[in-house]
Amino acid sequence: MTKELLTRLGSEAMQMHHPEFIHQYYKNLYNLSDPNANKETQALLELIAAGAFPEIAKEYRLIKQDNINVICPYQPLLDLYQQLETESSEIGLTKDWIQNAKPITISLYRPKTDNPIWDSLTPVLLHKRGQQEQTDWFIYNQEHYDQRLGLYPKD
Repeated sequence: MTKELLTRLGSEAMQMHHPEFIHQYYKNLYNLSDPNANKETQALLELIAAGAFPEIAKEYRLIKQDNINVICPYQPLLDLYQQLETESSEIGLTKDWIQNAKPITISLYRPKTDNPIWDSLTPVLLHKRGQQEQTDWFIYNQEHYDQRLGLYPKD
């Protein structure tokens, strides 16, 4: 790709701070000029059109992140916590649910499998067409949450 850009743009334009170089680089990298030329690009566009954002996040991570999102029973917003807890079992993970959860959500590096914190986490499942799929969203057990210290796993 670099050789093709050098031929097309010339050495003068091959500078990281040059706007045309940046534009052409990313255009070539993601093949944005011709979405039909690449099956992966077409699949991504179909997922975007369908609004399948959790699937997009799972399949097209540009930066490796192994984090989980945890909903915490923060006392001033306890009603919101209880509402989200109810909706998680009835409806599951949706775009609106995620948006509503933001004020009481923290992000954690994914704990190791044998970490005792898993005993305090309830997964929020993605419901689609009769199936349930695991996500990176969890609800922290209210009885294990310390109002002064916050998320404080018991050993």
